[in-house]
Amino acid sequence: MKVFEVELGGKRRRIRFTPMDGAKLWRRFNKPLFNLLMHDCMAVGSNGKSTGEFNPDAHLALLSLGLATDEETVSQWIYEAQCGHSDVTIADFVMPAIKAAFYSGILGKSIDLDLVAACLVGGKLTSATRLVYFGDKEEPGVQLSADNRSGAGDGDDESMTVDFSQVEADVDTIALGLVAYSQVSLNEVSNVKFRIVNGSTATDPQVLEVPVALAEAGDTVLHAANLKRGADGVWSVENVSKFLKSGNNTAAVSGFRDMFL
Repeated sequence: MKVFEVELGGKRRRIRFTPMDGAKLWRRFNKPLFNLLMHDCMAVGSNGKSTGEFNPDAHLALLSLGLATDEETVSQWIYEAQCGHSDVTIADFVMPAIKAAFYSGILGKSIDLDLVAACLVGGKLTSATRLVYFGDKEEPGVQLSADNRSGAGDGDDESMTVDFSQVEADVDTIALGLVAYSQVSLNEVSNVKFRIVNGSTATDPQVLEVPVALAEAGDTVLHAANLKRGADGVWSVENVSKFLKSGNNTAAVSGFRDMFL
């Protein structure tokens, strides 16, 4: 196994990263990790040429996570290393951390989150076909968009359209949720929103947003909201915001389904 080290604080220190570190960097700087390392840490533009514009905060955050030490301590170590050594730059310490980050695999971790829905009768899922997910994208009145498996691209990655006029007459509730298919917990993922809008496009008026950031370690299923049909036939939105630890892959889908059996 390749080992990356740096001389700081009077001794050689090993640099290593975990998937959680990648999530922390993404959450703090709100950009893909590859862009953070290339643009902010290495000052390399999209054209492959140097921009000369480093981000000191990104340097410090990267080193701090890689060394599992608070930023104030790392900053003091760098200051001490540079005292009396004009030829020593922060790049001498950051480059090993950048290499360690690339080598660790945190950049290549694809994050696949999937929308799910359950069409319920009396609060129960009465048929397996009434579960809408990536393996069965359509139920009368409920349509799931194509499965985005990486989160790449701008705007909403996945969407689900509900046409109340087409929902089967015995369905009184549509439970809506989000599951973590890839090997992550919902608390590890940044820049994720679960929104309900009144219309057919992302720019239509928002009715509800459920904060995915409230997830705790191990949570892989979110029962976000219910669409409920009243006695008068009028539908309303109920905020549920319930998280569940149910594993990943199809186990996460099963965990959502089992909530209504």
